[in-house]
Amino acid sequence: MLDWPHTILALLLLACAVACGVEPDPQAERSRGVSGESFPSDRATVARSGDGEIERGAIARSGVAEIDPEPIARVGDAEIDLATLDAPLRIALHDLDWARHRLRRERLDDWLSARLSRAGGQDAGIEDRLEPPRPPRFDLPPSDAIVSGQAAASVVVTHFVDFASSHSRRLQPVLATLASRFPEQVRIEERQFPLPYHRAARPAAEAARCAQHQGGYAAYREALLVEPGSAAEDLLQYARRISLEPARFETCLAEGKAAREVDRDQAIATSIGVTRAATVFVNGLYLTGRPDLERLEAVVAEELRRLGVALRPRRVDWTSIGAPGTKKEGDEVVPDHYFENPDHVIELSRERVAAAFENRRALERALEASRGDYDGKRLLKLRRVEPDGLFDRLGLESGDVVVAVDGEFVTADRNAFFEALERGGVVRLILMRKGRPRRLEIRIGSGSGAAG
Repeated sequence: MLDWPHTILALLLLACAVACGVEPDPQAERSRGVSGESFPSDRATVARSGDGEIERGAIARSGVAEIDPEPIARVGDAEIDLATLDAPLRIALHDLDWARHRLRRERLDDWLSARLSRAGGQDAGIEDRLEPPRPPRFDLPPSDAIVSGQAAASVVVTHFVDFASSHSRRLQPVLATLASRFPEQVRIEERQFPLPYHRAARPAAEAARCAQHQGGYAAYREALLVEPGSAAEDLLQYARRISLEPARFETCLAEGKAAREVDRDQAIATSIGVTRAATVFVNGLYLTGRPDLERLEAVVAEELRRLGVALRPRRVDWTSIGAPGTKKEGDEVVPDHYFENPDHVIELSRERVAAAFENRRALERALEASRGDYDGKRLLKLRRVEPDGLFDRLGLESGDVVVAVDGEFVTADRNAFFEALERGGVVRLILMRKGRPRRLEIRIGSGSGAAG
């Protein structure tokens, strides 16, 4: 009988390999399962747990190959090599590599979890060397971009915006917060990328450029993001609302200067393979997907370290609740009133919690240090929640950031969350979910009075 989940996974990996021009590995296709059955031993090991190991061939090949400088096609005197062919495809190819990495990561996590379960949750000498693909970096021209921030900033965050896009709309407050945290080190550059299927996007982009010529770009952008009108009268009304000169605004639109500026932005986007808004780059480094504040802060910090620039973000305002690691004897870092009026109350039996902690390593692997740096401390983020597992029973979701428990911050250096769960009784938890705080009260008891 066919093993359908693994067959489907193999087909997906094969499709990605073909798309990236990689020959399928017959040895890898013969490798089965995630529980350490019998992987080939003639390739470099990607991960190891105790005596079990999984090899690079069992995960699938990386798809990274040297670029052949020889022409791959010719018509008359014209020819093209692979590097030229790939130039506008680097983003798409990286996205494919990233999707393939996610499939590998999920499979490897399952394999490691299975090995840990067999070892009874004990540390069996785990090694995990599966690395994500490196994103491409581009040389983006500085001319014509709409800039906010200091010209001497070491880090330039470039984003391509479509005023009719909900993704562009959600990115604006994220970028504003990022700029406020790194006022001397980050400059924001914005380029127009109206998508063809958004009817209102192109007129809005040209109108925003005309507002820029009168020094009113930021205010006009806010109006467009709230209500991206496309009719000429709508766009003129927005200009009047923010006190622009209407006649000058209309002349700008009629002369076509703004249209040419938008065309140049779109040409830059097309040349490097941008296909969606919002697309973000940090010093030309492409960021996959929809980056949130935490991820942007981490990439900015890494860029500053790479350039040898001192990391000087504005400190998070912890004045009302203290800072991670600053607890004094007899004081609570987080006052009691922050835990009042919980959003949810969850009851769980002590036996259920104890059973979950028998595989403590699996629980630890579900958490990772947050990308953001909070006053020198990293909080803990849930990267994976297993159905019907402990975190699922607690009402937690993938991506939740555990902030504080019972008056203490939960950091990568000190996991007070696990300590509180093992202690039992009433556990008061604060977490961040999609940028919003949530308060949970977990009641851990014994006997039939507590939910299993």
